[in-house]
Amino acid sequence: MSPQASLISDASNVAPATANPTPKPKRTATPTPTPTAIATEAEVQEATRSIAREETTVRPVDEVTSVGTRVPEPVVAAEPVPESNGCDSNYADVCVPIASDVDCAGGSGNGPAYVDGPLRIVGSDVYDLDRDGDGIACDA
Repeated sequence: MSPQASLISDASNVAPATANPTPKPKRTATPTPTPTAIATEAEVQEATRSIAREETTVRPVDEVTSVGTRVPEPVVAAEPVPESNGCDSNYADVCVPIASDVDCAGGSGNGPAYVDGPLRIVGSDVYDLDRDGDGIACDA
C-alpha cells in the first residue's frame, strides 16, 4: 500500500469538520523599531576607560577628639572709661582738652584748642603734640 493510500484509509481517525469553523488568528511579523545610536569618538574613548588606581586624598578621622557642643567664651564688656572731666587721658601733667584739634600754645598750629606745655604722653599722641618723639609734648 502506498503512503497516500494509507492516509486515505486512516481518514476515520480525523475529526469531522464542523459547520462554523473558528478562524485562527493570522500571525504576521510586525517590525519593532530598534534604537540606533551613533557614538562620538569621545564617547568611545570614555567607554573604553578603566580605573588605574584609587586613592584617598584626605585621611579619614579615626577618633573623636571632643564630644558635645562648643560653647564660646562669654563676651566681656569693655571697662568703662573713667570720667576725664573734659581732659584727654593720653596726656599727663596738664589737662589737654578733648577737641577736634589741639595745638601747643605759641606754636604754628591753628587750634581750635591750645595747651601750655611741657606735658608727658602716657598713651597715644592723638593730637601729634610730641614732634620730636621723646615722650614730652610742647617742650620746644
